[in-house]
Amino acid sequence: MGKDRPQLIHFTDERGVAGILANGFALMPCDRLLLDDLFGSNRPFAGDPQNFGMVCFTEASLKDAGPVRKKGDYGIAVKFEWAEKHGARKVQYVGKAAAWVLRFKFRYQARLLTQKIGSPCDKGMALAYENKEFAGLLGAQGYQALLERYEYMQTARDRLQREWRITQKYPFQGVRPKEVPNEDGWSGLLRYKKIRNEDVEFLICPIGMRDNFLKCIPDEFRTLDIVELN
Repeated sequence: MGKDRPQLIHFTDERGVAGILANGFALMPCDRLLLDDLFGSNRPFAGDPQNFGMVCFTEASLKDAGPVRKKGDYGIAVKFEWAEKHGARKVQYVGKAAAWVLRFKFRYQARLLTQKIGSPCDKGMALAYENKEFAGLLGAQGYQALLERYEYMQTARDRLQREWRITQKYPFQGVRPKEVPNEDGWSGLLRYKKIRNEDVEFLICPIGMRDNFLKCIPDEFRTLDIVELN
């Protein structure tokens, strides 16, 4: 695969792979912890902005994927065309120098947004601090653009994960599931990305687990290559 078309892998456990192949990638909220790095205990709002659900992949090679495999020893390598179609973007890791600039921008743009909101007691209007669509409706284009960038940022201490991210494009403020839904609940989840056999490069499982793994996945995907890892 070319330099501009990286191999993208999602690591999880066996149940996770089986569920994804059957139902799609669930877009789950995932707190980035970046605001804690920027503001410490003085963060400007409690929630994590633009955290409406995402699915994460790594561009790290299989031999360099150790920092990501803590999420599971099973995986799905998707074709870049599928990821691109669903809006995958490379994550920007924010180090100390960039954090200083980002902190200033947040404070400045949040001050301008506060002027647009007027009353800090209006909880509906205050959603704009964490939601780029609400910020845009209030005419706070600078803050809206900042949240657009923030959606694909992560603290620099996670840089070895070499992440790409597909995010939820619709600003849902409702249910925020903490766990991947079970077989009965998955189909009722609005936030997921379906995947087909032709969208997958290969599957991953631990050495010696191939036969058991094949029994768990849908028939459609049993013809795919399976890479066994230590």
